[in-house]
Amino acid sequence: MKTKKPVRASDNDEVRLSIKAWAREFGCVTQPGLSKALHRSGQLPDSRGRYSTGQVREALWGRAYQERIGLMRAKIETIKLQTAERMAGLIPANQIKAHNQLISDAIRDEINSWKELDAKQKSNLLHHLPL
Repeated sequence: MKTKKPVRASDNDEVRLSIKAWAREFGCVTQPGLSKALHRSGQLPDSRGRYSTGQVREALWGRAYQERIGLMRAKIETIKLQTAERMAGLIPANQIKAHNQLISDAIRDEINSWKELDAKQKSNLLHHLPL
């Protein structure tokens, strides 16, 4: 069986199909059920008897769909912000050695500045210092 390609409306570039084609496309709604939903929501077909994606979406899910999309966008934005905050606190892998060297140098300077330690004690502490 040969299926027809979806017809696209020129005004907003949405896919437009017949009720039968939309019911087959979704598979979760029958043709009569989709027809009732379209008529109940006041959706009218174009001159060729076809409905747009937006019309079918509005008929089946209504405003809940838009609310769900809004919530999803808000969650995505929150996750992006949290990820950016966490990434800002991380050291890139190619800079770890340089950061370790800075820390090691600071510790070495601190140990060398202690007046309470003699040279042997300082040497002993510095011996265990990495890098």
